Amino acid sequence: MNKHRIAAGALALAMALCAGAPAVEFAAPDASITAYAATKPSWDVHKYYQLGEFTYQYVQSGYMQIISMDDDTIEDVVIPAEITDEKTGLTFPVQTIYAQCFEGKTNVKHVTIPDSVTKIGPNAFNGCTGLEEVSGMGGVVYLNNSAFCMCTSLKSITLPDTLTNIGESAFSNCYSLTELTIPGSVTYMGANVASACKTLKKITFSEGLVNVGSYFAYLCPELESVSFPSTLKSIGASAFSYSGLLSVEIPDNVTRVDNDAFNNCKRLTTVKLSKGMSIINMSTFAECSALESIEIPETISTIGNNSFSFSGLKTLTVPEGVTRIGENAFYGCSDLTSVSFPESLNTIAAYAFFDCDGLTEVTFPSKLTTIGNYAFYGCSGLKSLMLPESLTTLGAFSFCGDDGLENVTFNGEMQNLGIWAFADCKSLQTITLPSGLTNLSNHLLYNCQSLESLDVPETVTKVDQYALAGCSSLKNVELPAGVTELGIYAVGYGEGANPEVNPEITVTSDSPAVQAYVAENLGQSQPQAKPGSGDVDGDGAVSVKDVIAVQKYLIGAGTANKEADVNGDGTVDIFDLALIKNKAISPLAYDPVEDVQPTDSTAETEPVSETNATGLTPQPTEANDPVENQPIVIDDPTEVPVEA
Repeated sequence: MNKHRIAAGALALAMALCAGAPAVEFAAPDASITAYAATKPSWDVHKYYQLGEFTYQYVQSGYMQIISMDDDTIEDVVIPAEITDEKTGLTFPVQTIYAQCFEGKTNVKHVTIPDSVTKIGPNAFNGCTGLEEVSGMGGVVYLNNSAFCMCTSLKSITLPDTLTNIGESAFSNCYSLTELTIPGSVTYMGANVASACKTLKKITFSEGLVNVGSYFAYLCPELESVSFPSTLKSIGASAFSYSGLLSVEIPDNVTRVDNDAFNNCKRLTTVKLSKGMSIINMSTFAECSALESIEIPETISTIGNNSFSFSGLKTLTVPEGVTRIGENAFYGCSDLTSVSFPESLNTIAAYAFFDCDGLTEVTFPSKLTTIGNYAFYGCSGLKSLMLPESLTTLGAFSFCGDDGLENVTFNGEMQNLGIWAFADCKSLQTITLPSGLTNLSNHLLYNCQSLESLDVPETVTKVDQYALAGCSSLKNVELPAGVTELGIYAVGYGEGANPEVNPEITVTSDSPAVQAYVAENLGQSQPQAKPGSGDVDGDGAVSVKDVIAVQKYLIGAGTANKEADVNGDGTVDIFDLALIKNKAISPLAYDPVEDVQPTDSTAETEPVSETNATGLTPQPTEANDPVENQPIVIDDPTEVPVEA
């Protein structure tokens, strides 16, 4: 009898030791024998087990996860808080709802999740289109990607303060969800958390929350209200774009609002920006067509690309501190009528105010250096422009098509202006070009049909193609003597790609290049330059000193300017010398009409091989003879020659 009891005790002890259990005592007739009870389940961590309607897996760290539910007809799902191993009697908590566990179970209407569950896996309830309500969830920490995505009947869900991670698209396409509160405990948020929730009207971000993820409520057309906590620091890209928001107040703790954050919020009328922001990023408020005004804080230094394009802004005050307005920033803001720029502004980038046809007036600041390509293209309401002395770059097409523009004044020096800069400004009457300009660029004033006069700076050396074509009211064009190059259809033509010569336009210049262009292209006779005054030395009077200066010029020992070409034939020769001598001796007797040609019709100038640096052609003489030995040929034999 005693032997059997001892053997049984020994067997129990061996089983307990194999199970690795803590020591327990139980009685034996002859002695106290120590044994161990089981602490591990009988389940294999590599296998799934069917227990009731669920399939489970034991995880070695000591908890259970639900893998699937095989019955597709169940409507009310209650997830147990724990599972007991019948073989060992041990109980383990259910902590994880595994990935795709209930995916596509369209009959499920209600789910109860116990507080023991800390993780809901990716796509766990994705596509449960009949799911209307989720209760419990008091212990969830991780809500993974697409956990409740496409739960189109889900009307409400309460997220616990234990939640730290919300995965991408966790509630996207939940068409019946009307309200959502994100707890302040959340430290990570994926993209598209509640995107395309068609009936979502209100979102509350609780205190403690720092970041709102990108595309959070993208494409939520009924969303009217969003409440941000004071702890918020950033709002992700496109977070609320294409939503129905009516107003937005961004807390001053926010330092970053990413691209497109409120893009296409077509019902948005009121915005308060954070004073912690330094940049309004790309397309932040683009296409907000109901947004008529906005107060930009003085902390902003850059208004980014497309930031307010196609918005409904009517007036705009850019605060002091802003140095750059980005590309397309106010593109297509057709209701914008006035803009106030700060003195700090130095750059208006390409397309910044493109097609703002309601804009009637702009005043440029004194530190502005750059106006980019197409910056004010199609601003047909502008009447007058005063461009500051600080301006160094005027981009291509910058004011092209501003057909209401009448007056333009440059106050500084610039060597080049962008191509097509004022093309098709059909009402432009006057323009004061910048000093130092070297090139009338391609299509610069093309088709400026109302332009009647143009003072081309003496520094211009090139007139590019179509630069003055189509200027039908510009009857007389005088180009500087220094022009050496003219492009196709540069001046004297009508409008169009292959324009006809405009016979009403007369082009004059002392430049041989211009003269050749006129003769070859416009069919006009040698253009007559404006007759010079004879005051070669510029002292305000025609005197013997001017006679001597021309004499020296004719033998290559001096220089002369256009004032020496008294008869206006484009050449300084002995005939001009005679006329200057006449004016010097008897100014009142001088008649430029009668005295323009010598009486000796056989007297002709000899051809010359080169042009003086002044652009005037000297009449050659015997170069070896001193000036004082050169006789002066005059028309009137009674007049006494003046010699040096």
